[in-house]
Amino acid sequence: MPNFLLNAACNGSRPRRVPVLERFVSRPALIARLMRERHVARFIVAPPGFGKTSVALEYAETVFRFESVFWIDGSSPCFLRDLDKGILAATLLSRSRGELLMVIDDVPLLDLERSEALSREIDAVLDSGGEALLTCVPAHDGFERHRDRILLHSRDLLLTDDECDEMRTPQDRKRRPAGDIGETRRVAAVAWHSPAEPEPEPHMLADALREDMPASVKACLFALLALVEGSLADVRAAVGCTDEDLAHLELYYSYAGINSRLDAFKALDVEPTALAAAFSAHLASIAQATRFDEGELLRQIADLLLQRRKPERACGLMRTLAPKRLRASWLHERAAALMDAGCLQAPNELYESLGKEALRIEPGLALPQAIRLLLLEDPAEALPLARRAMGIGGASVTSKVVATLVAARCLTGSDRDQALDQARSLVPSQMEAPGRRGWPESEPLSQESLHALVALVASPEASPAAKIRLLSQLADGQAPRSVVMAATAAVLGGMDPASRLDDKQALRRIGAAIGAGAHVPIERDPTLFEGLAAGAFDRMSAAWGLAETVWDEAWIDQAHRMEDSLYAQRASWSSARRRSTGRRSGKASKAGSWNAERQSSATGTPGNVEKLRVKLFGGLEVYRGRNRIDPMLFRRRNVRVLLALLVLNHGREISRDRLIRQMWPNSSPDCGRRNFYSVWSLLKQALSTEPHRCPYLIRQQLGVRLDATLLESDAMEHEQLCQRLLFESPDATCWADLYQRVASSFSEDLLPGEGHSPALNALRREYRTKLADAMASASMRLLEAGRCQEALWFARDAHQWDAAREDLCGALMRCQIAAGQRTAAIETYHDCRRRLADELGIDPSMETMQLYNQVIEAEEAYQ
Repeated sequence: MPNFLLNAACNGSRPRRVPVLERFVSRPALIARLMRERHVARFIVAPPGFGKTSVALEYAETVFRFESVFWIDGSSPCFLRDLDKGILAATLLSRSRGELLMVIDDVPLLDLERSEALSREIDAVLDSGGEALLTCVPAHDGFERHRDRILLHSRDLLLTDDECDEMRTPQDRKRRPAGDIGETRRVAAVAWHSPAEPEPEPHMLADALREDMPASVKACLFALLALVEGSLADVRAAVGCTDEDLAHLELYYSYAGINSRLDAFKALDVEPTALAAAFSAHLASIAQATRFDEGELLRQIADLLLQRRKPERACGLMRTLAPKRLRASWLHERAAALMDAGCLQAPNELYESLGKEALRIEPGLALPQAIRLLLLEDPAEALPLARRAMGIGGASVTSKVVATLVAARCLTGSDRDQALDQARSLVPSQMEAPGRRGWPESEPLSQESLHALVALVASPEASPAAKIRLLSQLADGQAPRSVVMAATAAVLGGMDPASRLDDKQALRRIGAAIGAGAHVPIERDPTLFEGLAAGAFDRMSAAWGLAETVWDEAWIDQAHRMEDSLYAQRASWSSARRRSTGRRSGKASKAGSWNAERQSSATGTPGNVEKLRVKLFGGLEVYRGRNRIDPMLFRRRNVRVLLALLVLNHGREISRDRLIRQMWPNSSPDCGRRNFYSVWSLLKQALSTEPHRCPYLIRQQLGVRLDATLLESDAMEHEQLCQRLLFESPDATCWADLYQRVASSFSEDLLPGEGHSPALNALRREYRTKLADAMASASMRLLEAGRCQEALWFARDAHQWDAAREDLCGALMRCQIAAGQRTAAIETYHDCRRRLADELGIDPSMETMQLYNQVIEAEEAYQ
């Protein structure tokens, strides 16, 4: 762009390429700080998301009203070109009339020579009486030579209590006073985020990672955000970061939540999916900065989360960041720890993320997955996994017995009896202790314990006394404490507290086996089965009049919380199964039969199809749900054009021959059809949710379309916006929001880079004309209602869309006259007259000339 610096002039208007925030709060305290010394350079240095550009915009509007303001996009290569030429200051000063504000937004990383050159340009502007305001990220701040500069950095940009409250409802303020909001939630992008919009963290973090951040700092930031909270020693152990890295993050990246004085941190709680979206492309460089490879790094962080009682987050990170084999091995190795932590649903989701390959990658996943599903009361899904676990070659007798018992719990009637018979047949009837000949020393459970377990599962209808005797036999034997806990939870948890129990001594023996009666507080949280067993024993001992002390109060509270967590996970899992097609939360009677054909996996049919959202204005972006589809799948121009034409038809059918004529107007019909089917195949591949399945594209005999029920696009929003601009009441309170939507979503043309398609060129002109007409109509109705300022907004933007249209010039002149901007109205008239003469060779209409005369006569009358 040869006119890059000239086009940077705002001329009283907001910079077009700077998006309008729908949720924005004025920050007068920061503007006052910038105004203290206007004769020195002002720098705003902070990571993306802290509101640097918003503060610079507010300063330019408050102090200059965008007059004599040059808004330079530092990320543009044209900026570096003109900087190398040394023409920044000279060009701007030649175009200014008196005072001048040079804003360089998003200064890139400059070498020493260019930094010195920019410093000279800044000094030239300041020496001529102008002002300079620059924004950049921390890694790009190389301007220490400006020792007298005013510097606003990240902590200066954190929101105050009043600024936090501006965007909160009265209920939110009452529930949580602003003083209780931590620094991590005072970042502008987080605090001003609308609940109706996608979460801001993925974009904020992705932008931060693109700012030439050192790999060691990236590694440290990743560990902090992944672990959320803890000791800085954990972070040093995880990624080996230095004190310098931590100090840098503490100064500039407030959402890292570092408190070096306490040697602790509490970072912004970012969802694993958002963390993966931002960091997945950087894991290789992060791993190189640590002593681990990628897999070991993820395993280290997941294990730390598991140790810190955050199993759900550990599973979420592994599901979104780790490759399949690492996911499978970690899930298999940590199955017992996840079960102890009472985490069931998150491991199930991690297992399902492996797809049909789960048991091929790691056969040992079958049994723990079956147990988890049984605990979540999903026997229909647990049964095939239990069958699979029974058939694993080389599995221990204990594993096969437990798998068979899980299957028995999923069945009823004769099927259940057959499963129990097979469980009994797996254990020799001769009772031998582990270590003796005939019973492998490696077996986790003794024959006696296994027989007791089989007997317990086989006696669901037995009396409470019989169940208690069987349980006490297991407790008196050599079974591990965890097995006794699990059996106690199952037996006592299913009993009615109102039932009679004569043999209280048996219950006391069970209590002793699981730790009841200990007066010493236990210094750790209970495991899942400890919590379930302790909760059940607490209720039954109270109902049956046992006076023994049962643990301490804190332990029992934790046990009951573990029970509540299990019930909540069951409800959540059941709800998720009902919403998912092809799944069911079946009851035991519907789980299948013992002789049913064995299944190799527990995977089901795909769930509901996510909507396809296509963004066309300003460039093509395609999303499936919240996840963006890889842009490289649309690298072919004709694929982009075909998708755009289908989207702009709003799900209605369009004939194949019409599309061929629009896309290949000069080709023969046969060649056009071959081209069409080739492009259609590529588009179908790009939009497929899985191999050979694309629910969005519908092709009939002679026509094609997108499924309107699965389609969302900004083209639809464009038409809805135009309708509101045309017919909204002038007295409505939504005009500021409508203007923000125009400026933020539709400030750019429809697919501006696709200039080779005549069909898209025509549609682009049509959409541009629609929006300009709608804004002109809105401005006139607002003007008639006496709302001059709002009318001027829309008239000015409509004129910017098509400055050659005389009717838009007239609308803008009317609004400028009503707003008292006579000079601007005269300049608009002369610009319109010059364009008409140069491009069409005609003079303005009488109506336009009358507006001009009205301004001149008013000026003469005033003088």
